Amino acid sequence: MANNVKKVNGIAIASIAKINGQNDTDLAKLNGEEFTGSVTYRSHQFTSHGTFEVTSGGSVDVLVVAGGGGGGLSDSSNYREESGGGGGGGVRTGTFTVSDSTNYTIVVGAGGAEGSSGGLSEVQAIDSGSDFEASGGGRGGHGYSGHSGSSSDKNGVAGGSGGGSGTQGSTNGTAGAGNAGSYSPVEGYAGGVGNGNQATGGGGGAGGVATEDHSGAGTGRGGVGVKNNYIDGEQTSSNQEVYGAGGGGFIDGPSKGLGNIAHSGGARPGGATNGSGRGGFIYDFVDTASLRSGTTGLANLGGGGGGGDGDFSGAAGGAAGSSGVVIIRYIDSAVDASGGTEATYSI
Repeated sequence: MANNVKKVNGIAIASIAKINGQNDTDLAKLNGEEFTGSVTYRSHQFTSHGTFEVTSGGSVDVLVVAGGGGGGLSDSSNYREESGGGGGGGVRTGTFTVSDSTNYTIVVGAGGAEGSSGGLSEVQAIDSGSDFEASGGGRGGHGYSGHSGSSSDKNGVAGGSGGGSGTQGSTNGTAGAGNAGSYSPVEGYAGGVGNGNQATGGGGGAGGVATEDHSGAGTGRGGVGVKNNYIDGEQTSSNQEVYGAGGGGFIDGPSKGLGNIAHSGGARPGGATNGSGRGGFIYDFVDTASLRSGTTGLANLGGGGGGGDGDFSGAAGGAAGSSGVVIIRYIDSAVDASGGTEATYSI
């Protein structure tokens, strides 16, 4: 039987996402016959708001990634008022049937600014008339006293993944909860809590809660994101993009004997750059605004921004979260549609 068979007995294999419970990219069975070989997919990537315009409908796979939460605000006039890392944007996947001659509105969530949660992403009316959406990542807790003066400000905020706690002196905030949309499977996880002594919590990730970087430093590492290959069909796990990782919390190295190690964001495989921001840090008496500041992760991965600490110049602080993305893919012959940045690949 030839590879890349498109139809058997008038039925388009390409329109069937799964046959007999087996992935169509590995093996399809129809009328007892086996068909092997590569399958060509077409993907549509939306990095900003847009429209998915369907001429001829069929089955599509959808990835929705919300904007990551920003690291919390820190007191620009006082040291030791450190902020938590922002939570990663919620991440969801689903398979839906799109209709002929129908346009679907795409919303892509912005990353939250310092001290703000991220925006939701969605494909409107695609889920039996309902929107398919993911919640923005929660902001990190503030180093609060320099802002509103409310003790609750040091708490991370709930979101797709929750923000990490901030701290004032030796007092921790609480971590923000994840899965704000109450979805199953969950869209993200809770943030972390600092150690109450100049180390703050990391933001939760779409693939797990914030974790501990170093002994005694609290749960300051951002939670990991989740891998997905809808954009390019990459089959090597270590090279797949990772979405919705949490931002790292702030850490004061010398006071805890931790040397020159910062709280990192959730890991991004395949490269040295995290998909989310690292937290600010101080080490070995080296103390600058750029080190105290958190960083922002890569655009369109929905990573949380790193937490930071104030300095007297007001130059240091938490960082913004990164923007989200929506990706729609389908087997190329099964659907006729346009919108976003299109690409094809075979797997």
